[in-house]
Amino acid sequence: MSLANTSMGMVKIRQRKYDEAKSFLDKAIAQDPKNHLAFFEYARLLSREGRDEFGYVQKFDAPTASKIRQLLKKLGRAE
Repeated sequence: MSLANTSMGMVKIRQRKYDEAKSFLDKAIAQDPKNHLAFFEYARLLSREGRDEFGYVQKFDAPTASKIRQLLKKLGRAE
């Protein structure tokens, strides 16, 4: 089930339905805390939120940066 939610999250990202993507990725992570792909895609999704119209990031707000760090650190610890 985690893989299905990860896949749906990725589909929603491509459709630019970011709120729906977060919902699916949250479910995927809750179902399988070792799902590397879900952590990565969630972090990538959050990094997209700070981009300007040219695709550049000037700065992330503190809560977003903290969440991205937390997700990416879990990638290194998952077995």
